[in-house]
Amino acid sequence: MIRLNSGQRLALNLDAHIAVDAGAGTGKTNTIVERVIQHYLSRRQRATEILPMPERPRRISLGRVRNDTNELTDPSEWEGLLPGEVVLLTFTNLAAEEMKGRLRDRIKQLSTGSLGSTPEADPRLRSEADKEQLMMLLEDAPIGTIDSFFTRLIKPHLASLGELMDAEIVTDAERGTLEMDTIDAFWSLPSNPNRFTYLDSELLQTDQTKRILESRDRLIKTYSGRNRLNKILRGLMSNSILVEEATRNLTVGDSFSASLLTKVMLSSVCLPKLEQAFTDLQSDSRETVDILKNYRHIFSKSGWNEGTRVDFLDTLTSQNPESYEDKIYWISKLLAISKKSLFGDGTTFPRDSIPTSETWPSGVLTYTGMGSSKEAKLAKKKLQYSISKIKRTLSSNDNTHIMEVAKIFMSYIEVPGLTHVPYPPPSRVNAEGSKDSFSLDPRSESKHLQDLSTAMIGLLEISRNLKFRRKLRDFDDVSRLAGELLFLRCPRVCKISHFYPQKVIEILDSGPSEPWLDDHIEKAIYELQKSIDPRSSDNPQQNAERAYSDLNKRWATLKSIRRRFRAFIIDEAQDNSPLQWRLLARLWGPREIKIGEKNIPETPWQPTICYVGDVKQSIYAFRHAEASRFREFTNHLRSINDWEFRNISALTHEPPLRTKEMSRDPRHDHNSPFTTASNMRIASGRDLEPWVRFDQVDSVDETLIESDIIARKEGLIRLDVNFRTKSGLLKEMNTWWREIFSEKHRTIPEGGWYADAQDLRSPSPNDFTYGEMESTDPALDKIEQLQGEGHLEWICPVMNPDFSDPSHDLSIHMNPFASSLSDRINKNARLIALRVKALMDGTPIKIKGANGEWKVIESDPVEPDEIMILMATRTGIRDALLREFRQLEVPAHADLEGDLFDQPVAKAIEALVQLCARPNSRHHLAWVARSPLMGMADDELDDFLTSTHQDQNLLKSLSEYLGDTPLGSLADRWLDLSQSDRIVQMLEETLDHSDLLIAYPDDSDRQNAERTVMVIKEILDREDGSLLAVADALRSLREDNRGGVRSITKPPSDTVRLMSIHKSKGLEAKVVILADLFSERQVGNKHQSQMRFGVSSDIFSGNPKPWGGNRALRSGVWNYSSLINKSRRDAENRRLLYVAATRARDSLIIVGAPDGDKASEWINDQGVSFTHDSRKYPPLGHMVTNSKRHLDWVNRNHDSQWLTSDDKNSTEVPFQRGTIVLDPISLHAEHDGTKGGNGTKLVLLHSHECMSQSVNNATPYVRMKKALQAISLSPDREKLDFSPVESPPRYIRIAPSSLHFPTDDSNSEILQGREQKRNLNETLSPAELGTIVHRIVEVGVGNCGTDPTPPLPHTWTTGRPSRLNDRTLLNTVLKETGVGPMTESKVEAISELIKNIEDGYLGRITRGETVNGHTLQGLRTELPFLLSKKVEFEPLVHGLWTPDGRRATTLESRAVVQMEGFIDIVICTQDSEGRPTIRAVDIKTDSTMRMLSAEDPSDFHNPGPDFEDRMLLRHGIQLAIYHNALEAMNEQLPIEARRLVLSPAIIWAGNGRMLEYPIEVLQNLNLTLESILVETAREHLAPSS
Repeated sequence: MIRLNSGQRLALNLDAHIAVDAGAGTGKTNTIVERVIQHYLSRRQRATEILPMPERPRRISLGRVRNDTNELTDPSEWEGLLPGEVVLLTFTNLAAEEMKGRLRDRIKQLSTGSLGSTPEADPRLRSEADKEQLMMLLEDAPIGTIDSFFTRLIKPHLASLGELMDAEIVTDAERGTLEMDTIDAFWSLPSNPNRFTYLDSELLQTDQTKRILESRDRLIKTYSGRNRLNKILRGLMSNSILVEEATRNLTVGDSFSASLLTKVMLSSVCLPKLEQAFTDLQSDSRETVDILKNYRHIFSKSGWNEGTRVDFLDTLTSQNPESYEDKIYWISKLLAISKKSLFGDGTTFPRDSIPTSETWPSGVLTYTGMGSSKEAKLAKKKLQYSISKIKRTLSSNDNTHIMEVAKIFMSYIEVPGLTHVPYPPPSRVNAEGSKDSFSLDPRSESKHLQDLSTAMIGLLEISRNLKFRRKLRDFDDVSRLAGELLFLRCPRVCKISHFYPQKVIEILDSGPSEPWLDDHIEKAIYELQKSIDPRSSDNPQQNAERAYSDLNKRWATLKSIRRRFRAFIIDEAQDNSPLQWRLLARLWGPREIKIGEKNIPETPWQPTICYVGDVKQSIYAFRHAEASRFREFTNHLRSINDWEFRNISALTHEPPLRTKEMSRDPRHDHNSPFTTASNMRIASGRDLEPWVRFDQVDSVDETLIESDIIARKEGLIRLDVNFRTKSGLLKEMNTWWREIFSEKHRTIPEGGWYADAQDLRSPSPNDFTYGEMESTDPALDKIEQLQGEGHLEWICPVMNPDFSDPSHDLSIHMNPFASSLSDRINKNARLIALRVKALMDGTPIKIKGANGEWKVIESDPVEPDEIMILMATRTGIRDALLREFRQLEVPAHADLEGDLFDQPVAKAIEALVQLCARPNSRHHLAWVARSPLMGMADDELDDFLTSTHQDQNLLKSLSEYLGDTPLGSLADRWLDLSQSDRIVQMLEETLDHSDLLIAYPDDSDRQNAERTVMVIKEILDREDGSLLAVADALRSLREDNRGGVRSITKPPSDTVRLMSIHKSKGLEAKVVILADLFSERQVGNKHQSQMRFGVSSDIFSGNPKPWGGNRALRSGVWNYSSLINKSRRDAENRRLLYVAATRARDSLIIVGAPDGDKASEWINDQGVSFTHDSRKYPPLGHMVTNSKRHLDWVNRNHDSQWLTSDDKNSTEVPFQRGTIVLDPISLHAEHDGTKGGNGTKLVLLHSHECMSQSVNNATPYVRMKKALQAISLSPDREKLDFSPVESPPRYIRIAPSSLHFPTDDSNSEILQGREQKRNLNETLSPAELGTIVHRIVEVGVGNCGTDPTPPLPHTWTTGRPSRLNDRTLLNTVLKETGVGPMTESKVEAISELIKNIEDGYLGRITRGETVNGHTLQGLRTELPFLLSKKVEFEPLVHGLWTPDGRRATTLESRAVVQMEGFIDIVICTQDSEGRPTIRAVDIKTDSTMRMLSAEDPSDFHNPGPDFEDRMLLRHGIQLAIYHNALEAMNEQLPIEARRLVLSPAIIWAGNGRMLEYPIEVLQNLNLTLESILVETAREHLAPSS
């Protein structure tokens, strides 16, 4: 039995909903796997006790089970949950595969037997066969990502949602071009819908078309043109899920509300603090006004004028607002009075006086103008003191956020110097010489957001229709469709059906009051019931009835989907988006209950829910993750658990599943009373106890506070035992997180996105869980490895530049540590490379003391793949690191290397494509010529271009210029292949025969080259081979500043791994290096500013720019969005640091130092200088140093080197900028465990001198000279003579429909149908008619049901009535095939064809009649087959093109042709002699099109023998293939199960007759088929030029 600690055992509780708050490295994956296993094995659990058993699969085929099948349990009798009933979701496909692999391994470990008989014995497992069955059922279990789960969930329902069944997921390249195409289409639409073309109407299929176009035109004015607005539109599309989420909070019905907008903006404020701040400010302001009035003769001798600041303050103090919104407006007005420049950064009440400005005078004299009398001095003193109190409250740290929000609300108040403009803004403002500011008021802001939201609806509609045309779908579409299937909103297909009333659509669109409820569906059904009048037959009445029926069917589908799943386990739940939470919760509501099943007890969540996460590790905000939702749903979970415990008796009656003080361990859900003595000895057998107390601890040092115990009782389980990191290093990091996650850093006090600190501890051999464990137990060995101090290191590059000029000798290396030209990134990269080299070699490092002495620190070698370098941002540092690693010959690989078309190898390939698309472009020719593809020197390129003229085909000229050389041959090959549209072949040959992959030899370069060719192939396929369109698409992808296509390469083994912190999630390494941790790129909100668009789940906004120049339009919503997103970014940065640092097992190395005027230096006799950061949003490195500073200040460690001299004497928490000096040797000793530290020593390296490695001093110039010398000494290559070899037979797969009998039947309607897209008045084509008839026969043909000998599969013999004449089936098929509207006469004509088949051979024999001596034994429609035929032919010589000429490589004279398809109908009969037979039959509709349009179709019922002979001949090859396939399948059966294979036959829909192929005709067809296959094989295998 797996040894679990108390927290992990509590997390196995299957009788309550569980939220697991799992810190880094606390074994959450093992806990999840064990929980899943317990769901599978436990007979008694919440899900089995209160939920009905869903439909279960049949028992697996006995032939697939290797063990004894006598004890194989039928799935319908399995007492636990089957794998298909437990949904297990995680964040990435890689994690899902790992989870599934661990489950397989865990099931493999299980064995039968009593507890303790073997280490993994489980009495609940009946047999090894059951274990095999579990393993097989696991393969189809719902285990994967949330996206893959919903993709699988919606697939069977796509037709009912009005979606294509065969759409493919959008690729990176397609996504980028699709976005651009969508925006282009958005702009191309006329402003007047009445001027729409047919294509325009297809793009925008919505009743909001007019609103969308009006919103677009207003937005153009708001952003002064398309270019600026395009950024906003891209932001809306890429963040549509968050915009929709925010819209839900800002709208009433479908209109944005100004009051809701201000309510959302006020929601971030701590209301008690707002109340206190308002009270203090109001009191002090009234005191100030009283002073001004009492000394009016001094401050304003003639009294103050109306509209001045003092007058405004007087009016303000007389007000007594009651609502919080009015109070924040009140404070905003006070702020406006206090600032000289309304929106400037100046201080409030400068010099404790009331400021004055040109646009808004103060209304009082200056202090100088008040005179110097005794009374004046007293009045001034009183006023200054009173104002200083207001100022103190305004600038208080406790009120910082209140004042920030109040400043935002200043945009909405009426004060001098501020003008509110309407929406949309006017094209110009009369502001010549004016210093007024301009802003939008809340109503205008809400109109602006309404337009942005409406524009997004239009963009999404256009994008949806473009994807529909291209048969594409992305994961946002999957989420949208899942939302419609699960009724999170009204399905689009219902909206455009025109029979759903608008009010019902609005009710469904409003969504449920809680995500798991169906109250909105109930309201909609009630609304429809009210409108149904049985006495009425008008159209609205019929529409209501149709809507009522359709809605009930869709609701029943939702309930049946819910019924399938009885437990959910969601991993990495902190990274779920708000939409994902709501979609999942839709599956937790009421499920289907069948007749005879007991009612489910009332509970909000019916399945058993468990989710696992850690808010501290929520780092995927760019994927719309919302950390606050984890807490929100945890609160729901706790209250639901409490409610269930009090109200569901099935959980508490004897024997109980839940008690008040203990949680049940499901691993003891069996009746075996026996175990081994050794098991009882470990931890006094506590792991065998069937119940776990909620207050149970694992060591004498562990304590639980009351709130933790209550949380456990309510289902919140915290895991805090870390199984990854050395104990000393873990303790050190715990001190960091207490400071980094402390509340003082929460700039938005009410923001739910902040993480709380959690102390993690290492397991100890003395823990109760492991007491008296055998010394050989591997678990004990793992625990022992975690004991120890670990290694903490800081590489802090110092700036001690040498300002002398560098040497002019290019062979002398420039020292990056001495050069003033060397930047931070290059220094960091060089030091990291040196340190990694030292780690790999196991060479010692040195630290330098203030006195100049060195201390050596030894270390053991570390394997390259045990070193992981994490980058908070990849810009700059990644390329610098790879360059340095190459120089030191350190094997390294960078994962996810940015934009693919920024990679050098991809740029060269694109250059070639651009040149082939525009061969007269001198720019593109120069691009190719200077790339490694050609490598032309500047003078050579200039010489060539000089010899050419305008509009000349430069590619052809280049080939002629280079002549009979390998490069000339390559250029000539490019010309040949590009002109014959063989672009992919051209690129593949270029990779093989150019110098491109010699110039870029890394494995990642090769992968990037192959990925580039793949992307180009995708675009070629989409653009129908248009090379110009491909070239334009590539340029757009390259210019997409958000990274159109990512460069994704797989790391080889035994390499140092470089990756982003995001990619490291779930990984670990012995040594983790955090690179460039002081980079400023993580600070601020630059991306939002550049995009002019900001979004979160609460609010979104653009930054209006209606006028040119510096004239700005202020938007409070934009400023609020920026404020919120800065806070969110800082909170995520703190979580990023947590994720990065907790990847380390033994060693953590931090790299970096501040830059610029804060750069660190080595100060002789002192050490390394370092400047503390004082900003609210510091870089990650400063978060660590600030935590060290804060800890030592709290502990009053006045000897600490981390404290400035001011810190040591300060009584306030230090936060000011200040410089310290660190002595590496004394710092190392300060953290020595013998001196009261936690056992982790800090090693401070400041220079390359600290490492014994030296850099290869060969400069690029020297390396280039050596390379040129090596090339000059290499011999000329010789042409190699190769003899071609005989190749084994190749497999060729072709579609049977591509093979046709050579015929001159010019009257064949089938042949005409290939050229004729439509006839029959553009209603139906011959191919569509055939599809309709085939589909009706496939679904509707009957079966009389038999029990034949030899036996046939169950599905072949199951009896079912014929539905061929069922008009409902016909209508369903017509709708399914999408042939469009048809007249009643045409429908009747199709019915006549089906009636012919029903009355003919097929209908008669399936009804049980004996026809021509044959009686039906079984039948199968659409039987899949794969037929393989070996063919031989005259040898074909294959070769490869090379710059030296074609080279013969292989001879090919054999092939295996594979044909795959479906046989329309296979009929098994017994003939008059009692022999079992089998025959392939095909339904044909040849010439029946004329019957559909003829006045008297009976004229065509007996067309005569000539027609029948031609029809048999026309389809002969197809039927010969079917016959051969049946013979091949028949021969694979045991002799006793074989049947006599009869000649194939055709059933003609014109009269229902069956036409059988004569034997001699079939023989001739087989010969013809063989010759056709030979020619087909030769065509497929023929060598290309």
